[in-house]
Amino acid sequence: MLRHAALALMVAFAPVTVTGTETVPVDAQAYYDILADTLYADDRNAMKGWEEQLRAQLDAVAADPMDAEIAAWAREIRALLDADRLPIADDAEFLGNWRVRSMQVDDLGAFVYSWFPARVFREARALVFDKDSGSQRHRGLMALEPNHRFYLFAGALYYGYEEERFYSAHMGEDAPNADRDMDAVARVYKLGPEHFMMAFAPDDGRYRLYEIRR
Repeated sequence: MLRHAALALMVAFAPVTVTGTETVPVDAQAYYDILADTLYADDRNAMKGWEEQLRAQLDAVAADPMDAEIAAWAREIRALLDADRLPIADDAEFLGNWRVRSMQVDDLGAFVYSWFPARVFREARALVFDKDSGSQRHRGLMALEPNHRFYLFAGALYYGYEEERFYSAHMGEDAPNADRDMDAVARVYKLGPEHFMMAFAPDDGRYRLYEIRR
């Protein structure tokens, strides 16, 4: 059933011809609902409380002695969380090439990594986020929340030495690299012109943000 729903996500509104960053009107509610319905049950509420949990972990990091670099990284992450979150007009704002840097928080501290290229593009009418550089990579499908507050992302983590993968429910039953343990769910918020934040669901006390800029 999940794979049938994923297939519907890719084709229900298509095929269409799209060039460059042209925006194609779709039924946003239907598109979002289809993607949300393909999530495994335990992923559907995975984002619940993510921000409160991350802020609490940042407080714990700040309460411990730390070196200056970790302290600076923690301030950068908190500043990103504190930024205003703006409505997203349409997909044209997010299509194209981007720079992405990973921000991670866990029991060992707060860490901000280098910038790497990524892109957002259409596959038929599905919207795809693809960070295919760096040691840790993500690829997956996105849908704009009907009230334009954020994108839902359903994808997967993979490493530079691995073949790319999607969210396991979106891959064929015979796909050799489908891996439930590598599935990733996130929300993408607009912070300003050509500036976004992707917040991933917490993973056993580990938190990851992507800061996304042109």
